[in-house]
Amino acid sequence: MTVQGAINSYGAVVMAGSGAAISIESFMYTALSALHQGCQTFTSQNVGARRYDRMDRIVRICLLYALAVGAVLAFFMDHFRFQLLRIYNTDPAVVESGAMRLVIMMTPYFIYGAADIFVGAIRGCGYGLAPVAATLLCTCLVRILWVLSLDTGRYGVEWIYISFPFTWLLLLIVVFVIWRRVRKKVRDRDARI
Repeated sequence: MTVQGAINSYGAVVMAGSGAAISIESFMYTALSALHQGCQTFTSQNVGARRYDRMDRIVRICLLYALAVGAVLAFFMDHFRFQLLRIYNTDPAVVESGAMRLVIMMTPYFIYGAADIFVGAIRGCGYGLAPVAATLLCTCLVRILWVLSLDTGRYGVEWIYISFPFTWLLLLIVVFVIWRRVRKKVRDRDARI
């Protein structure tokens, strides 16, 4: 609500452009979320079977797919952003505003996809609380603090949009570190059994 409130302060055109862009972004999110779910499922199956040698391979394959799907969709959404946005709104100002959001958000969206793969792997190992805490801290708290510290009268809405890739990168770093620790714990736990 804080982020949306800040976006709303830029007026109706930006609100409409952002809303249209979010509708398009949801296709990218859905595609990458499917890879997250796949990583979680396959990781948990192999942890249950004590086939830890497969965990790293699963994560690598899912990361590769996330990068490939992210790159293809980002390319498509970037090159056809005006046509896609016109599906939702034909006002040229709204389309232009939405196009700016898509460019800022879609190009680095693979960062979020990669972070989500590590989240899936961590959850697949049975550690659900750590990724929730990391996501709340990195994407929610940091983004809210960013937006609250931003003078929307002085800086354009692009500064709000930039907070998304920044927080995705922060999340990627944090969940990668958590993944390394969880991976070691799972292997060490089985060695003691």
